Amino acid sequence: MIFTSQLTNCERVKLSRQHQRGEVTKLACGIYYPTSDFRQLPPYNKSLLVTIALGMRGRVLVGNSATALWLCPELGSGHFAPEVVGRNDRSTPAVIMRQVPTPYVRTTSIGNAQLTLTSPALTVLDMARWHGVAHG
Repeated sequence: MIFTSQLTNCERVKLSRQHQRGEVTKLACGIYYPTSDFRQLPPYNKSLLVTIALGMRGRVLVGNSATALWLCPELGSGHFAPEVVGRNDRSTPAVIMRQVPTPYVRTTSIGNAQLTLTSPALTVLDMARWHGVAHG
């Protein structure tokens, strides 16, 4: 991952040009990944990488995103749209916004990153509510 916060202004301009040329893929605000490497990843890993990037930017991860990080086998190997706490009217095909009560979130470490996501119990309930009982 490439973090713009660790780059000089000159390096940020260079990265912006690389993004315009399609050489790097934007995962989240200020976080990029080499496009050639990203394209070679399986669909599930692409979704997981975007999920982690969103979490590193401070988004609270819920639903599919929390399920993947709690290592639940439900998702298998397919693509999923990352889900984060936010206003429902701001959802896009790439990221789904959900309204979730914040008292039920936990902070966990993934590598050197601290990510905030719903508790395992709330994650199961959310999956059943949003995606059907078969998923929860």
